[in-house]
Amino acid sequence: MGAEAHYLKIALMELQKHFENAEDIEKIIITHALAASAAAVASGWIPGAGGAIATGIGVGFTVSMYYRICSECNIPIGKNILKALASIVIAEIAAILSVSLAAQITLSFIPGVGSLGAATLSAIINFGLVYVAGVLFLKMMVNVFDAKGGIENLSEDELKDMMKSVSTKKNIKSVYHESKGVYKKTKNDTSYKTDDIKPDGDDD
Repeated sequence: MGAEAHYLKIALMELQKHFENAEDIEKIIITHALAASAAAVASGWIPGAGGAIATGIGVGFTVSMYYRICSECNIPIGKNILKALASIVIAEIAAILSVSLAAQITLSFIPGVGSLGAATLSAIINFGLVYVAGVLFLKMMVNVFDAKGGIENLSEDELKDMMKSVSTKKNIKSVYHESKGVYKKTKNDTSYKTDDIKPDGDDD
């Protein structure tokens, strides 16, 4: 992935202390971010729908992404807990990136720019939402395994607290900034297959 994915690479390197399949996990994050981006292109053609759809799509594809990461690492976490974690992290990201989401809605109302402009911006924002959520999930996993030895040893409330602890303004803004370069590099890369990815983990 190169320098564009600096924070993702760091998170994966840390995760390799506990799991060996870092390359597969990287692909899971990128493909889900791209799938969310593609879904957002369609919704972006609807004036005024951008912000709400952005966060809705973000949660759905984040749940699917978390489910696949946990399956890849043989971590037994139910989808209800993953949905709770996804809702928390997307809400935190959206709150911090509220200016970008507001710009998306505003752009969708500009005559002559609305349709294509909103769709493009929606695609970039949705990619960023899911990408950031993926990197933060990896950071949370590393913290949990370093401190507790396994995610299955924590309650749902403890997992929520761990997720909130990595969802800082600094982390979110840094990784979101990175996501733009990753999106630009991967959006036309046919090696990332998104056809079988659906929101909420319904692709399993």
